[in-house]
Amino acid sequence: MSISVVIPTYNGSRFIAETLESVFAQTLQPDEVLVIDDGSTDDTVAIAESFTPRVLVFRRSNQRQAAARNFGIQQATSEWIALLDQDDLWVPNKLERQMEELAHHPDADICYTGFVAIKQKGSTVTIGNVVEVPPAKDIRMSLFKNVTFIPSSVLMRRSTLLTVNGFDP
Repeated sequence: MSISVVIPTYNGSRFIAETLESVFAQTLQPDEVLVIDDGSTDDTVAIAESFTPRVLVFRRSNQRQAAARNFGIQQATSEWIALLDQDDLWVPNKLERQMEELAHHPDADICYTGFVAIKQKGSTVTIGNVVEVPPAKDIRMSLFKNVTFIPSSVLMRRSTLLTVNGFDP
C-alpha cells in the first residue's frame, strides 16, 4: 500500500521546513511528498525545493487551500493520501500506525487520529491536551456536533477522494 503526502501551503516559510522534516522522520516513509504552493509571496517555494528530489513542488496561483489539496490529490500516484497542513507536525510513527490499522480493516477508506493542539504567541509555545476522536460507530453524530479530527490526521484512499470530487473549494 503506497502513500502520497499532500501539503497545501501559502506563505508558509515559517513552518514548512519543520513540517517536511516531520514527514521524513516517519518510521514508515511515504512514497511521494507533494507540496502545493498556492501563490506564496515569501520564501516557501525555495524552502520546499531545498528538499528535492524527495519533494515534488507545484506552484499555482492563489485559489485557496481546498483547491490546492484537490490539485495535490489529482497529481498524487499512491493508493493512500495523507493530508498535512503547512504548520502541522506528525509524530514519527503516525503513518506506520495508521497503515497497521488499515491492514486490519481492508475495506476502510479513511483512517484518522487524535491530535495535540500547539499554540504559539510570540516566543511562548503552549502544548494542549490530546484531542481524541470518537470510535468509528459514533463518528457521524460527532461530526454533526463538532469536528473531532483535523485534515492533518487523515489518511484516505485516493480513489475515494476522487470519487467525491475532493474538497469543496
